Amino acid sequence: MKLSDYLISQFTDVVTVYKKYLKRTFGTTMSLTVICFVGIAVLIKFTDFDDLSKGNQVSIANYFFYRNSTINTYCLTDLSKNLLIYFVSIFSVCFSRIINEDTSDGEVSLLKCIMKLKLYDLFLLSLLLCVSSALDYGFYSLNMY
Repeated sequence: MKLSDYLISQFTDVVTVYKKYLKRTFGTTMSLTVICFVGIAVLIKFTDFDDLSKGNQVSIANYFFYRNSTINTYCLTDLSKNLLIYFVSIFSVCFSRIINEDTSDGEVSLLKCIMKLKLYDLFLLSLLLCVSSALDYGFYSLNMY
């Protein structure tokens, strides 16, 4: 019973934080989502060479679930998941700093979120994006997925 009580308390805490910060961070999350999807759209635009090799994608979210690399050609669109995780990581770092330092109840703007981000954080997250992209290409080259 102690494990179930612990899990219930954790779930209750998550719901409480979600209720408290959803309205405050809605604009920031939507802005970062739009930036992420624009980045994915740019990847799609500049790597769409052969319309016949892949099916019609209904939405940009479909690029998260399908591999577009075919035969011996690696497609940069396959990095869309990495790009999404990169922007989620940026938001998570900013959000954790805002929670620890900010006591106001106002909305967290994108500018305020970016101001909480340090250059070292951005460098480290960008380095991890490059490493994960290189690993993705490496796994493709080794036929491991």
